[in-house]
Amino acid sequence: MRLLTPQAIAAMTEMQSERADLLLGFAVPWARGVALNATGVFGANPRAFGHTGWGGSFGYADLEAGIGAAYVKLLNVAARCPVQRTLEGEVRITTMSA
Repeated sequence: MRLLTPQAIAAMTEMQSERADLLLGFAVPWARGVALNATGVFGANPRAFGHTGWGGSFGYADLEAGIGAAYVKLLNVAARCPVQRTLEGEVRITTMSA
């Protein structure tokens, strides 16, 4: 089953910005809603793309290999995460109650 046309995928995977991610601490090339595979986290193909989430969720696609995968958890740990990174790159630890 095809959900997106090849033209829609091509438009979605055009790089829009490459900026430092304040949480991760390194530059991430972003397309339209997905990260491009500059770090290799989505496999060996540099044209693969995907998105990862705070709570352990993960999804990616490698169109040339014809594969994709997704893992979604129900637990949202982001709301309880005590780590914050400021615009200056400073990391702050806070305490949060459940």
